[in-house]
Amino acid sequence: MHNSKKLSIIELLSCDAIRDNGNILADIVLLQKGLYKEIGWHYYVDLIWIVNRLRENEIYPGSTILDAGAGNGLLQYLLSLYGYNVISIDFSPRKISLLAKLVFPFEIMQSSVEFESPYINHIRESGNLRNKFLKLWSLIRSGNLGIFAYARLFIKVRTGKDKPGRIIFHQSDMQNIKSIDDSTIDAVVSVSAIEHMEIGSVKLALNEFRRVLKTNQPIILTTSASKSDDWFHQPSAGWCFSYETLAEVFRLAEKTVNEFSDYDEMLYEYKHNSFILKHLASIYKVKNEPGKQPETWEPSYLPVGIVTYNE
Repeated sequence: MHNSKKLSIIELLSCDAIRDNGNILADIVLLQKGLYKEIGWHYYVDLIWIVNRLRENEIYPGSTILDAGAGNGLLQYLLSLYGYNVISIDFSPRKISLLAKLVFPFEIMQSSVEFESPYINHIRESGNLRNKFLKLWSLIRSGNLGIFAYARLFIKVRTGKDKPGRIIFHQSDMQNIKSIDDSTIDAVVSVSAIEHMEIGSVKLALNEFRRVLKTNQPIILTTSASKSDDWFHQPSAGWCFSYETLAEVFRLAEKTVNEFSDYDEMLYEYKHNSFILKHLASIYKVKNEPGKQPETWEPSYLPVGIVTYNE
């Protein structure tokens, strides 16, 4: 595809996307229930936004998408469901769950190299047996674990209008994606991953994304936004970036639209969104103690989306 020059964007993501994108939302919930997964409180919005940006950029089913920092997240499955071929990279070794393996076409390209970072330790802790049990129990109690969801997912994937795309697991550092050749990728996507990296590492990763991308193709990613200064969100082990930092890192200072206006209003809307409150993962559940003032869940940052191009 050969495009004229496109406008890069940095935009706060509104929870209105949940109301306005019922079909994509239904697919996300089906994947979540069918594969028994909890997701971050803003991921419903992030995933909807990424799918819509791919479509706006005329990235069609059959295209090859690099999902950077994919882990075992839902985006790769959502993209496969829509017919995209996904190169899924993460620095941690991964196993394919039996449930996913029976539905989606997979291939694994593991590495003998072991990567270490503070965030890897955070992932290991959240993935221990006790936390896995708590997540499963939370899904059961909230009604977000559908008994027949897996069967519905299997049927949808096998009978959908788009043949499911192949998912290829690569164990790789985003800063040095040796296993992928230059100019072979139609789009790079990433959900809430770069905030777990230092700024210098993010810049190196962006250089790699541009190397593997075809000319004029998009980098579409989400991360965490602060209202003003950068700050570190300890519970998620991730940075919340200011508009100025993102514009500098993505080299978009003169080319972007949508600065961070209406931040407080949008944060309030997330806090009171009925869908998000109903589907909160177990890690966000507030444990109120008898005799103490009841607490409520308080989001402390907003998701932000960035689109830029390999010009």
